[in-house]
Amino acid sequence: MAGTRHRSLTFAEIDELLCLEEDIGDQDSDISIDDNDDDPDYVFDHQIEEEDEELEAEYFGDDESDDLDITSTRLRGNDEARRTRASPSRPSFLCKRHKTPLGRGRERVAATPDTTRPAVRWDWIDGADFEPQIFNFDESNSGIQVQTFTADSLECEFYNFFWDDNILEIIVTETNRYVYFMRGGKVLGPHSREHQWYDITVPEMKVFLALVMLMGIVKKNNYRDYWNTDPVIQTPVFSKVMSVNRFTNILRALHFSDNLEAYANNITEKMRKIRSVFDHLRSKFKEAFYPYKNLNIDESLMLWRGNIGFRQYIPSKRHRFGLKLFVLCDCKTGFVQDIVLYTGAGTEVTDDKSLGLSGAVVMTLMEPYLDKNHVLFVDNWYTSPSLFEILSSRQTGGCGTVTKRRKHMPYFPPLPNKGDCAYKKANDTLAVMWKDKREVRLLTNIHNPQMVLSHNTDRSTKQRVMKPECVLDYNINMRLVDKADAMISSIECARKTLKWYKKLFFHLIDVTMLNAHILWKHTTNKNPTLQEYVIQVVRQLLEDNAVERPMPGRHAADNPVRLTGRHFPRTLQPRENMKKKKVQKACHVCSHTTRRQKKTE
Repeated sequence: MAGTRHRSLTFAEIDELLCLEEDIGDQDSDISIDDNDDDPDYVFDHQIEEEDEELEAEYFGDDESDDLDITSTRLRGNDEARRTRASPSRPSFLCKRHKTPLGRGRERVAATPDTTRPAVRWDWIDGADFEPQIFNFDESNSGIQVQTFTADSLECEFYNFFWDDNILEIIVTETNRYVYFMRGGKVLGPHSREHQWYDITVPEMKVFLALVMLMGIVKKNNYRDYWNTDPVIQTPVFSKVMSVNRFTNILRALHFSDNLEAYANNITEKMRKIRSVFDHLRSKFKEAFYPYKNLNIDESLMLWRGNIGFRQYIPSKRHRFGLKLFVLCDCKTGFVQDIVLYTGAGTEVTDDKSLGLSGAVVMTLMEPYLDKNHVLFVDNWYTSPSLFEILSSRQTGGCGTVTKRRKHMPYFPPLPNKGDCAYKKANDTLAVMWKDKREVRLLTNIHNPQMVLSHNTDRSTKQRVMKPECVLDYNINMRLVDKADAMISSIECARKTLKWYKKLFFHLIDVTMLNAHILWKHTTNKNPTLQEYVIQVVRQLLEDNAVERPMPGRHAADNPVRLTGRHFPRTLQPRENMKKKKVQKACHVCSHTTRRQKKTE
């Protein structure tokens, strides 16, 4: 209608319309909340105050059956937003498809409920009298499992255990095959480097890997600089054992799988390019060492900025962008016991999805060590009451930080003072909240609810700080994966490449050197640095497998004395029919140089 002016609705009128829409929708729909619809891999806040409980009873009834669990599906913010959203004048709206309130949890995919495992009730009570489980671990079987290692073993023997001839034969075979696959019947140019290619052998592959590891010790910007003849930056060992063109050809052709077989069998898994090497090293890690009581699972990030579907961003890591590896470490020695590469939906973990991806990773890495009284330390990405309940049933202890929004987590009232601590228990699990600079929450089934003295000193009182026992134990055992990454960074041989699986291969070499160094130290009771150990391995590999190549040109040692000593003219005997009786001939060296000897009196 012409001339009609539209006015805006007031907030009161909007509230009336929303409430009317909710009342109409509730008449024709039956909203039910299932406890199993939440994804345990994501975090939710389950603290409900008395006014929220009254509101839920008003809109959902007073049914207290086991199938109805409103507390596990309500999203909470801060106290101010919670009171505003849950006020009686305006009820919280639920997404009827996902059965969660509208907001940041709506788009998250729910985990598949586990119908084989009975449901567990979590009735949290005061945990001041909690008694932890006792896990009596037998350390007689822990340590190095290879009987051939002795105190007189060379450094190279520990390296050769992981990179034995079997896996090197596979790499050599696939590398030689890949050269002809790359050519694909194309006509090579007259100056193509591929004309110089000849099949690589296992000893030459060992030399190639030795040079790659040496590049991690001697850092240069470009790999061609290692063959530079400038005396300032020259490293002659590289040119003595392999030419730069040969090294470039091997690096370009390095391969670990048969492409034709993958195409013929329609193999599309993301790990197919490096499957043989990855599985071989995982089995060798388990074969070489059995861990001690305490274990640690954490993420490790290998730098990769290329375009790949499963690249991850972790701001707390040094590289931030890269390929994520889930690493299982022994807390006593730092030995990398097992690794799993994250490849998105195709990540190789157990089929049990009831715990989400984080719980599936834990169950996959811990499968060989369950029911053996080990203790696992994890961070808040893995920790959940459901996971710890399963670990307890499998005779495995656990301790880790946890976010307050995890499913089945208890509600703790805010702690007023720094250093205060509160405990709650349920199903052989202790929940701890301790206030430091901020509130810290942990779950444990192996610690007592008590405060102990730490090594930290309060700056104001000059007294030692009291901390919960589980916090101190967690700080000691949760740093091993980050420590391994820090040690590997000092010998990192991985260089920039267009193929992600090649860089992962070089990263696996670094991890192998770390494990070999740990085994060698515990076998020989010597304590060299990781860099010193790598240098010894490289030296022994070159001595056993390298053949010194002839250098082009005339060597300085072959120069006769007439070209290196001082030169003086001498009288020549005149020939027949010569008019001059004194004949002299110019010295070839002196006449072709710009340097002149100084005249002396």
